[in-house]
Amino acid sequence: MSRPVLDPGAAAAPVGKIEIDRAPAELRRAGVYPDISILQPGDLLLVSPLKPGSNARLIQWAQGRVHRAEDAQWMHAATYLGDNALVEIDGGGVKVSLLFKYVATHRMLFRRVVDAAGNDVDQLTGFRIAVAALKEFNRGYAFGNIVVTAYDCVIGRMRPASSRAVRSSGSICSDFFNEAVFGACNRPAAPVVRLPLQPADLSASKLMRDVAVPWAQLV
Repeated sequence: MSRPVLDPGAAAAPVGKIEIDRAPAELRRAGVYPDISILQPGDLLLVSPLKPGSNARLIQWAQGRVHRAEDAQWMHAATYLGDNALVEIDGGGVKVSLLFKYVATHRMLFRRVVDAAGNDVDQLTGFRIAVAALKEFNRGYAFGNIVVTAYDCVIGRMRPASSRAVRSSGSICSDFFNEAVFGACNRPAAPVVRLPLQPADLSASKLMRDVAVPWAQLV
């Protein structure tokens, strides 16, 4: 069964309509936008560029050494806050961004944390995940972990780790989301079998489910 990946390069027919204030001209030309009414705070966004550069292709290749291609394609993770906003960490640290920045140029997959019975976490728990991420505005980006991740993938090494999220003074995007989930739910978003956690780990995790978000006509 195919996963509900949103691909702006091959957008399906829109379902319904959506109005987005201050949408950039690039999005207006595309004419479609994810139906964000399906989402709730605390949902995970995974993205993969339509035109990956050399660094992106290297990371995809490295993740592909230990993951399936459908999981290895994802390059970045962000937490949905609601009202079209995301909280994410990159080389500039923790920031709040708008979903605009990815819609026209990246493939996207949304996922939601599930409870022990396999049911979606409720909106209050999702809100707590989002708040846990927002509280980390002083967290720095762990550039060294990118090198460690790539090296471990290339040689196929699995670094032992407990199931508990492992905190440090810095994070990469996938660790950042995992730590927010642990802070809100007292359990990880993905089984921590290697450190640092990779976007591919979040894609493959059975502790979350994919959220089918259709395209909507942008008006």
